[in-house]
Amino acid sequence: MYNIAIVSPFRDSEAYITGYIDQIYALDYPPECLRVHCIEGDSTDNTKQLLADWTIADDRITLIQYDTGKARFDSVVSQDRFKHLAGIFNTCLDTALADDWADYVFMLPSDVAIQPGTINTLVERNKDIIAPMFWKGDHPNGCRFYDIWGFRMLDGQPLPPNAYAYYQANFETEKPVEMDTIGGAMLARRDVLDSGVRYTPEDVDRGLCWTAKANGFSVWCDPQAHAIHR
Repeated sequence: MYNIAIVSPFRDSEAYITGYIDQIYALDYPPECLRVHCIEGDSTDNTKQLLADWTIADDRITLIQYDTGKARFDSVVSQDRFKHLAGIFNTCLDTALADDWADYVFMLPSDVAIQPGTINTLVERNKDIIAPMFWKGDHPNGCRFYDIWGFRMLDGQPLPPNAYAYYQANFETEKPVEMDTIGGAMLARRDVLDSGVRYTPEDVDRGLCWTAKANGFSVWCDPQAHAIHR
């Protein structure tokens, strides 16, 4: 089995941190092949203490402190927000890659829920960078595709914010689909990241994808794997 380093940012996450921890333990993947790197900063609730307690209870968990003093950004397209997010994620990536342990890194926002078999499914695809489909709402009923900014087809067109039924009828669902860019939760092979691929302050997820492609790698999404924005 491959070793997977999961990296996740947290801020004011007290309301859903228990759900995040529960889903890590629910993953259908050998526990000895998983490590979790949590980066926390600027929280005004009990997030930091809850994560610190987790590191004591489980030696596979690492907590990175990253305070910026910046106000919390809304979920909007903003250069200040992109620069802020890129700094957070790249700090966590650098920590996860500081030794030779990880074969893959799974970038998992702390407010995103995944299915127990998601990592297995993505690893088995054997792609450079790959993301599950990314939804908002109860899956499959009532959900709509969420990250229309990050997910772009090879022709540059965004995936529309349509319901799950639309994708069942109009999207390739049996095998991975090569993309221009992806977002949300992403699994990347170590050699891709070791080549210098990182989130960019100008475009964050899309910048990471474009840098990977410039370095000769490819980017994919997997219609058989699903992530839900809480």
